[in-house]
Amino acid sequence: MLFAVALNVVITLAEMVGGLYSSSLALLSDAFHNLSDIFAVIISYIGLKLAEVENTEKRTFGLKRAEVLAALVNAALLMVLSFFLFREAYYRLLRPEVIKTEIVLLVGVIGLLGNLGSMALLYEKGQKTLNVYSAFLHMFADALSSVAVIVAAVAIRFTGFFLLDPALSFLICAYVLYQSFALLSESLRILMQAAPRNIKLSDIKQEVEKIEGISNIHHMHLWSLTDREVFFEAHVESEKDLKLSEACKKLAEIEALLREKFNISHTTIQFEYEACKDKSMVKKRKS
Repeated sequence: MLFAVALNVVITLAEMVGGLYSSSLALLSDAFHNLSDIFAVIISYIGLKLAEVENTEKRTFGLKRAEVLAALVNAALLMVLSFFLFREAYYRLLRPEVIKTEIVLLVGVIGLLGNLGSMALLYEKGQKTLNVYSAFLHMFADALSSVAVIVAAVAIRFTGFFLLDPALSFLICAYVLYQSFALLSESLRILMQAAPRNIKLSDIKQEVEKIEGISNIHHMHLWSLTDREVFFEAHVESEKDLKLSEACKKLAEIEALLREKFNISHTTIQFEYEACKDKSMVKKRKS
């Protein structure tokens, strides 16, 4: 992952210098996109390292949320940069400049080769870890962006249509903005402890209440600690007064169901028998 960071630093510097020298806004836009890849890999690397930090009495969850905070800051910075480049592309459309296409083509090829190298470095680990796979997808998207820069350079070289450069900048910035907004939205969802988008409480209720001896599940809470760890807690009502040993067997059955069917990694279940009058899925806050 550190080699991938080093490669992308070289690519970003090459594209920034090449973009300034050739007057290519598309190349500069792609350089900022590459900058996002550097942050993406660094965030993934930090996330892997922080995951190794032991939980303590003061930090019972360790430092796992640090990568979510880093992703939030990264997304916010990228959105600011995207709007800045949108502004520059707009002015370039009004006042087109001559592009040194040979420089754009050369740097575009360097960027493509660098991104392909980064993808190769991250591929194996990305098959095992979602965190690294997200960084791999960043590299794949940037490789496509480099291909677009190369195609634009060739097209401008043979047609002389210099408006292709700011037009391509708009497309690259729109794509980066789209990625940044999605990352910002998901980071905020995790930090605000919202339920994961792909899990419905009604589905959990339906499946748990199919278990023999369980009459009701209520007062449910579902949230993500990180982008990979989902936590769940609830009150589970038994049809009869269970011994503690029997309740433990039911708990193991519920945990296995939640893990296998909903990919929930951590559960806290409170068993009850004729205790709660309020059986709503989500307990309403008293006014």
